[in-house]
Amino acid sequence: MYMMSKRLMNQERVINEIFETLAFQEKTTTSRPRGLFLLLGFSGAGKTEIAKDFAQHWYCDASRLVEIDMSEYELDPAACDSSKWSKRKHKNMWNRLAEIVGKRPYSVILLDKVDKASSIVTKILLRVLHGKTSDAKGNLVDFSKCIIFMTSSVGSDQLILSCTCYNRNQDLWEKYRSNPAEFFKNHDCIIKGSGCERLLFEVRKFFTSDMLYSLDKILLVENFQNLKSVMRLLLREIVREFTGERIVLQISDSAVHALSVITSPTYPLRKAVLEHIIPQLSSAEGHKKADVYIDTLIGTNELSFRFQSHEKDVDDWYFEQEGGTFDQLIANLRKKVEAVSMIFDLQSDLLNISDNSGQNPSMVQKLLQQLVQCNVMLTSSPLPIQPIEFACEKRISCNVVPCNFPTDEQKEKIVNACKRLQEIDSGIAKAASVIVDVLIKIIDAPFVSDNLPDKHFVFEGLDHDSKSGLVSCITDTIGDSFFTYVKLDTNSGEEVKNYLIEKVTETPCTVLLFDGVEFYDSVFYESLLQILDKGTLVDNEGLIVDFRRTTVILTSEAANKSRLADWFNYEHDVLINMAVNQNVKRYRTELFNWIDEMIIFDPILPENGRILRFSKIDVRFSQLLFHVYWHRDK
Repeated sequence: MYMMSKRLMNQERVINEIFETLAFQEKTTTSRPRGLFLLLGFSGAGKTEIAKDFAQHWYCDASRLVEIDMSEYELDPAACDSSKWSKRKHKNMWNRLAEIVGKRPYSVILLDKVDKASSIVTKILLRVLHGKTSDAKGNLVDFSKCIIFMTSSVGSDQLILSCTCYNRNQDLWEKYRSNPAEFFKNHDCIIKGSGCERLLFEVRKFFTSDMLYSLDKILLVENFQNLKSVMRLLLREIVREFTGERIVLQISDSAVHALSVITSPTYPLRKAVLEHIIPQLSSAEGHKKADVYIDTLIGTNELSFRFQSHEKDVDDWYFEQEGGTFDQLIANLRKKVEAVSMIFDLQSDLLNISDNSGQNPSMVQKLLQQLVQCNVMLTSSPLPIQPIEFACEKRISCNVVPCNFPTDEQKEKIVNACKRLQEIDSGIAKAASVIVDVLIKIIDAPFVSDNLPDKHFVFEGLDHDSKSGLVSCITDTIGDSFFTYVKLDTNSGEEVKNYLIEKVTETPCTVLLFDGVEFYDSVFYESLLQILDKGTLVDNEGLIVDFRRTTVILTSEAANKSRLADWFNYEHDVLINMAVNQNVKRYRTELFNWIDEMIIFDPILPENGRILRFSKIDVRFSQLLFHVYWHRDK
């Protein structure tokens, strides 16, 4: 039941009621099914998934589920003789049910959309519900070991009805406008009762009372709230169905949102996955095992796929991430089992003490000490687990100070130049002073320190001339030794990677400016992710280069210039004359997971105008991404 609650989100009440009904059902000598349930609610609420999960967890076999679409048994208006049609469908339905329970008595039968079936066909259900299950030859068909779920969306529209009585006449409208709360409290609404009450009323009108009284439970399946989690779960299950355990799927929030935009009752998630995701996974066929990271291109709903191969099993990968081994896990489990056993012994001793009130108080104190010891055993590990900082056996020692570390004279020169920059009232100078100030704090920090300032930036709103001005300003302030400018559209990823390793090995406290991040290739992108995420990069000899003291600046042309100008409160006449959409390449949204701050330049006056700074901890940061990068025709 716990595992079902983890998978079927927001359905704990329904799951509990079904389990209680099945667990405490009295054994009977009739052939009536063990459980009969009618699940009501909107399409897509999870009624079918509940039946699937009960097959998995009640009979420990998902293949025990047999799904029958009852809309197949809807009365055909084109049928010339409805009595012959009904007789044929009646026989077909009965033979189908008899065959199911004859081959596999322990089955979960799902009669989906039972409200669509003809009333003649539903008479078969009454025979099953009442236990009258002899076939035409007089042989008993035993349904007592199976569970039957019926689903229906009858009356679900009643759940979302809201009062609109204030539109009936002018007097009601005036009362509603003056005091809405008082209006809803006192007026005689034409919509009576709660949504559930109205739904049950519609169900009683649609189904016969004989059928409803034969059911064990009538349950309302409410819509799930956490759409993103549900979609991730379904995505992984669908992909696993087609690729097995070979591919581990990681999907971002933006990609989930992109899929949710295109899905609908007529275009379900499964169909969207088959058309937009499964064909792209063919690129992973050359790998025995692979992680697939699905994201969107910034400012669009276009999906982007990144593949990372690995040859390790999932278990080995898990232990590596935890920094332990299988032996350590077994030792932990053994110690926790011992602690649980001690707790049961303590419970028995405490019961004996309560029966004998004349016991020594010191005995109680001793038992309490043992209980504390059990708690320590349950919350601690018997073996120390060493965190894995580097994946490579060879590594550069963090205790060795590089040769090209800023001298006191260079530092003083940089500090004075930063003060002069802060006095200049221009966007270029203000942004450069932010970067130089971060460099100064990194220089001042101890060489072995994890408490470094935010050092990953994105600059938007710059044009070609303002980029040149920014590069000149930073270079004049800190010098060529501590600044590196890389134009990504003219250099290959392998060349950039080798150059960065050589540069940072010599000068760790470096400012790296990557111009045109949307022009990355796969080699540079993998290198950039390692720098931003782990702060390291592995060279061709397997040595790890430390990038934790480097400052990274990314620039791009992906932003919507009109929306950028809107942030600077330009008049509407100025905005409509700007290009709404730039036909530029775009980069993956996931990069912003590692960005600490975005700096926006005035797109009309990028060199001399103001700048806006948005930190990642700012509550407006996610809204800013949508506002700055979104283009309507994308």
